[in-house]
Amino acid sequence: MIGWPHPAALADPACRPAVVVSGDVELASEVSSALGRRGVGAEGTDACPALEASLRREGGLIVVSRRDPVGREVARRVALVEEAASVVESWAQSELNAELMAGWTVGDAAVVEAPHAPAPMEARARRRDPASVVVNGDLSLDESNSLWLGTSLDACVRLGPVCAGGAGRFRRAQDSGRTELAALASVDLPLRFGPLLVSPGIALGGAVSSSFDDSGHGEDRLGSWRPRGEGRIRLSFPLVGPVSLDAAAAAEASPAGAAQREVGDDSVHPSEDPTFFLRVGAGVRVGLP
Repeated sequence: MIGWPHPAALADPACRPAVVVSGDVELASEVSSALGRRGVGAEGTDACPALEASLRREGGLIVVSRRDPVGREVARRVALVEEAASVVESWAQSELNAELMAGWTVGDAAVVEAPHAPAPMEARARRRDPASVVVNGDLSLDESNSLWLGTSLDACVRLGPVCAGGAGRFRRAQDSGRTELAALASVDLPLRFGPLLVSPGIALGGAVSSSFDDSGHGEDRLGSWRPRGEGRIRLSFPLVGPVSLDAAAAAEASPAGAAQREVGDDSVHPSEDPTFFLRVGAGVRVGLP
């Protein structure tokens, strides 16, 4: 290894730290403003050269990087602009206070990524489960403004960028006591934004409803199996280990005109089943190894 002194080694100890920030334009502007408020300049001189730092977004994080005087690339990942400014400021201060590192350059040095231990939130944000199960309690509203309460079970397996699986739904109308059971095949597209997992998706399958009269004065009716389609979006936020807090919203639709028959009889009646639902739910998501 052959080195030679750089003029920065003879810099005035009273040099004011200075940083030239490049990369993402919006991030560079915000970090430069934050550094200016902390007394860090934006231009250097021959005697007091400015540190060069680069910023970019990576998912929901900010990557702050620089190439040190011996040619190595050092990078740090943070969540906030102020944290990025603190990292850059610490590098600028170190550049002035460490004459050895500031005063020597080395030719043909290998570029390596500095070891980085992810913070707990960052580590959770990187988690990608090969499979998952979601259990939610649901509240649904049909086209006649009837309220239904129920539960949902969703499971899927990662296939490249998507998660494919199935879903089961059970709900009961609060005004009529009518119940509905649905089974669907589903496909989701999980997208990571920091620790938050956003999963838009669709599901196709079928549903059947039933109505049982407990008073003995009415008729017990069983609806025909009818197609069911669903568009939804799911939000998951990590809690502990593989367990996440889950929330979902969906719109469901079925074709009109399915017939009903009395239980124990062949009589056919016009369908009274709802054809449209708006559903919201909340529960837990568990990632499977």
